Amino acid sequence: VLRNKIYENEIKNKFDLTSIIDSSVQVPNDLTLGKGVIIYPKVTLSYDVTIRDNVTVNYNTLLGHNLIVGKNTFIGPGVTIPGRCQIGNNCVIGAGSTFMEGVNVCDDSIIGVGTTVLTNINNPSMVMDMPRKLVKKLDEK
Repeated sequence: VLRNKIYENEIKNKFDLTSIIDSSVQVPNDLTLGKGVIIYPKVTLSYDVTIRDNVTVNYNTLLGHNLIVGKNTFIGPGVTIPGRCQIGNNCVIGAGSTFMEGVNVCDDSIIGVGTTVLTNINNPSMVMDMPRKLVKKLDEK
């Protein structure tokens, strides 16, 4: 929310927000790109992807077909978002997160590092994988 306020009040009217896409990224012909988008190296973009204003897509990320990423969203490194997904505005997607195809995430949601998102997130939420269960300490016999 703070990022959105800064964008709306301080940056939007003072600068021409051009998008920056690393030269290693293959850009499909049907990519729809908003203003102020940053796409880091080794990002894979499928067909029919829409990325709205002020979005950051980090290293080694896969954005699948028929995907919409809302405004002011941050996608960490190593994220996999397959086809027919929709990510809302003002979201943070933690590094290494994986989504099932067709999952939607509502506005103002946070997905923790390494989370596997299996179902829709319909209300603004913070979602993280459960802590791992300790099976056995390796120094025990």
